[in-house]
Amino acid sequence: MANWILNTGRKDLTEQQVFTKGDSTIKYSTGWRSGTWFVTTSDDNEPDFEADENGMVELGWANGSNIEECSFEESFDGCWDDWEFSDDISEEERERIMEGWEEDAYEFLYQEDWMEDDTYWYASKDSLEFERVDD
Repeated sequence: MANWILNTGRKDLTEQQVFTKGDSTIKYSTGWRSGTWFVTTSDDNEPDFEADENGMVELGWANGSNIEECSFEESFDGCWDDWEFSDDISEEERERIMEGWEEDAYEFLYQEDWMEDDTYWYASKDSLEFERVDD
Protein backbone atom coordinates (compact mmCIF):
# COMPACT_ATOMS: atom_id res chain seq x y z
CA MET A 1 0.00 0.00 0.00
CA ALA A 2 1.24 3.51 -0.83
CA ASN A 3 0.01 7.10 -0.48
CA TRP A 4 0.25 9.67 -3.24
CA ILE A 5 -0.42 13.34 -3.91
CA LEU A 6 -2.08 13.77 -7.30
CA ASN A 7 -1.83 17.13 -9.06
CA THR A 8 -3.85 17.83 -12.17
CA GLY A 9 -2.34 19.53 -15.18
CA ARG A 10 -2.58 23.24 -15.83
CA LYS A 11 -6.18 24.28 -16.56
CA ASP A 12 -7.15 20.62 -16.75
CA LEU A 13 -9.56 20.17 -13.84
CA THR A 14 -13.31 20.54 -14.35
CA GLU A 15 -15.86 20.47 -11.57
CA GLN A 16 -19.37 19.69 -12.82
CA GLN A 17 -22.31 20.19 -10.48
CA VAL A 18 -25.66 18.68 -11.43
CA PHE A 19 -28.93 20.22 -10.22
CA THR A 20 -32.39 18.77 -10.77
CA LYS A 21 -35.95 19.99 -10.44
CA GLY A 22 -38.54 17.44 -11.50
CA ASP A 23 -37.41 16.19 -14.92
CA SER A 24 -35.28 19.29 -15.60
CA THR A 25 -31.50 19.30 -15.28
CA ILE A 26 -28.82 21.98 -15.00
CA LYS A 27 -25.11 21.19 -15.28
CA TYR A 28 -22.82 23.94 -14.04
CA SER A 29 -19.13 23.45 -14.74
CA THR A 30 -16.13 25.33 -13.35
CA GLY A 31 -12.66 25.01 -14.84
CA TRP A 32 -9.81 25.19 -12.35
CA ARG A 33 -6.15 25.99 -13.02
CA SER A 34 -5.21 22.90 -11.02
CA GLY A 35 -6.27 20.66 -8.20
CA THR A 36 -4.82 18.30 -5.62
CA TRP A 37 -6.09 14.90 -4.48
CA PHE A 38 -4.83 12.38 -1.93
CA VAL A 39 -4.68 8.83 -3.32
CA THR A 40 -4.04 5.50 -1.64
CA THR A 41 -3.10 2.51 -3.78
CA SER A 42 -3.36 -1.16 -2.88
CA ASP A 43 0.27 -1.72 -3.94
CA ASP A 44 3.47 0.32 -4.26
CA ASN A 45 2.78 1.32 -7.89
CA GLU A 46 1.62 4.72 -9.13
CA PRO A 47 -2.18 5.03 -9.22
CA ASP A 48 -3.63 3.39 -12.33
CA PHE A 49 -6.86 5.28 -13.03
CA GLU A 50 -9.42 4.11 -15.57
CA ALA A 51 -10.19 6.73 -18.21
CA ASP A 52 -13.24 7.08 -20.43
CA GLU A 53 -13.13 6.99 -24.24
CA ASN A 54 -11.95 10.63 -24.26
CA GLY A 55 -9.04 9.97 -21.89
CA MET A 56 -10.77 11.66 -18.94
CA VAL A 57 -10.72 10.41 -15.35
CA GLU A 58 -13.64 11.12 -13.01
CA LEU A 59 -11.77 11.68 -9.75
CA GLY A 60 -14.75 11.81 -7.41
CA TRP A 61 -15.67 8.20 -8.18
CA ALA A 62 -12.19 7.11 -9.16
CA ASN A 63 -11.78 3.59 -10.46
CA GLY A 64 -8.59 1.79 -11.29
CA SER A 65 -6.79 -1.49 -10.85
CA ASN A 66 -5.02 -0.36 -7.66
CA ILE A 67 -7.07 2.59 -6.35
CA GLU A 68 -8.16 2.17 -2.72
CA GLU A 69 -9.08 5.78 -1.94
CA CYS A 70 -9.08 9.10 -3.75
CA SER A 71 -10.04 12.20 -1.77
CA PHE A 72 -10.22 15.83 -2.81
CA GLU A 73 -7.79 18.21 -1.10
CA GLU A 74 -8.09 21.55 -2.94
CA SER A 75 -8.50 23.35 -6.23
CA PHE A 76 -6.88 26.59 -7.36
CA ASP A 77 -8.18 29.64 -9.17
CA GLY A 78 -11.40 29.04 -11.05
CA CYS A 79 -10.77 30.33 -14.55
CA TRP A 80 -13.95 29.61 -16.56
CA ASP A 81 -17.51 28.39 -16.19
CA ASP A 82 -20.15 26.87 -18.43
CA TRP A 83 -23.84 26.03 -18.25
CA GLU A 84 -25.79 23.14 -19.80
CA PHE A 85 -29.58 23.02 -19.55
CA SER A 86 -32.05 20.30 -20.42
CA ASP A 87 -34.16 21.10 -23.49
CA ASP A 88 -37.30 21.74 -21.43
CA ILE A 89 -35.83 24.93 -19.89
CA SER A 90 -36.67 28.00 -21.95
CA GLU A 91 -34.08 30.55 -23.03
CA GLU A 92 -35.72 33.15 -20.79
CA GLU A 93 -35.53 30.81 -17.78
CA ARG A 94 -31.89 29.99 -18.55
CA GLU A 95 -31.01 33.69 -18.48
CA ARG A 96 -32.89 34.15 -15.21
CA ILE A 97 -31.05 31.19 -13.64
CA MET A 98 -27.62 32.44 -14.74
CA GLU A 99 -28.37 35.94 -13.43
CA GLY A 100 -29.67 34.54 -10.14
CA TRP A 101 -26.52 32.44 -9.78
CA GLU A 102 -24.36 35.53 -10.27
CA GLU A 103 -26.17 37.26 -7.42
CA ASP A 104 -26.77 34.47 -4.87
CA ALA A 105 -25.30 31.22 -6.30
CA TYR A 106 -26.57 28.19 -4.39
CA GLU A 107 -29.05 30.18 -2.34
CA PHE A 108 -30.85 31.28 -5.51
CA LEU A 109 -31.13 27.73 -6.86
CA TYR A 110 -32.30 26.32 -3.53
CA GLN A 111 -34.97 29.04 -3.24
CA GLU A 112 -36.13 28.04 -6.72
CA ASP A 113 -36.46 24.38 -5.55
CA TRP A 114 -33.45 23.09 -7.48
CA MET A 115 -31.69 20.23 -5.70
CA GLU A 116 -27.97 19.55 -6.01
CA ASP A 117 -27.83 16.00 -7.33
CA ASP A 118 -24.10 15.31 -7.54
CA THR A 119 -20.68 16.77 -8.27
CA TYR A 120 -18.14 15.27 -10.68
CA TRP A 121 -14.45 16.11 -11.07
CA TYR A 122 -12.81 15.45 -14.45
CA ALA A 123 -9.17 15.63 -15.53
CA SER A 124 -7.20 14.22 -18.46
CA LYS A 125 -5.41 11.01 -17.49
CA ASP A 126 -2.34 12.15 -19.44
CA SER A 127 -2.03 15.32 -17.34
CA LEU A 128 -2.05 13.64 -13.91
CA GLU A 129 1.17 14.01 -11.90
CA PHE A 130 1.92 11.83 -8.86
CA GLU A 131 4.24 12.29 -5.91
CA ARG A 132 4.64 9.48 -3.42
CA VAL A 133 4.35 10.56 0.21
CA ASP A 134 5.45 8.81 3.38
CA ASP A 135 2.79 6.78 5.14
